[in-house]
Amino acid sequence: VFKDMCVVLGIDRHRTNSFHPQSNGMIERFHRNLKVSLKAQNQNSNWVENLPTVMLGLRTAISDSDQLSAYQRTFNISATLPSDIIAPSPPKFNEPSPQLKDHLRRTHKSYLPKSIMKATHVYVKELPYKGGFSPLYNGPFKVMTNNGKTITLDNNGAGKNISIDRCKPALILPFTQHTDSREKQLQPQVAPDPDNPPGQQPTNPTKHSYHLRSNKKVTFQV
Repeated sequence: VFKDMCVVLGIDRHRTNSFHPQSNGMIERFHRNLKVSLKAQNQNSNWVENLPTVMLGLRTAISDSDQLSAYQRTFNISATLPSDIIAPSPPKFNEPSPQLKDHLRRTHKSYLPKSIMKATHVYVKELPYKGGFSPLYNGPFKVMTNNGKTITLDNNGAGKNISIDRCKPALILPFTQHTDSREKQLQPQVAPDPDNPPGQQPTNPTKHSYHLRSNKKVTFQV
């Protein structure tokens, strides 16, 4: 029912992720500007009385991203302000057309490294960062699905959607270590003695005597 109502009213509903201000940054920025504008008014007055004036300024403010105001996006015309009657602003003729802006916005694709698209395990950035010696990334976590915008991670058998901006690929090497073969590789190889084959002791061991500087005699059996 809610989906059909949005279609009838022409509303585009978009889902957002937690700790991902890129997806709802306009709302967060609007809330910040609203608080700053209300604080700039007279502190002794009621903020409800100053709200219409503040909302008029925010709705007619020109955005830096598309050079349009919220009033222009809603009604497709510029709002008439008291300042326009006193000193009208000159028209601008060098602005790009809205059709060109829409075309560039649709054709522009965000950059994503190939490693994150093919990664089987990823590290997830911890937000908010606790500071100190706490790790910045947690993981690695196994990737279940990846659609280029969000990654579904294996969270103890349950899927958890995380924005791809918070993830970085983890290099997982296959564990193929064998203890027996490694011990054999670490053992030094000694050249066999032709006179004494392996597994046999010499029948007549020879003795060698040495005299040290302290006139002590030392005997070694070989």
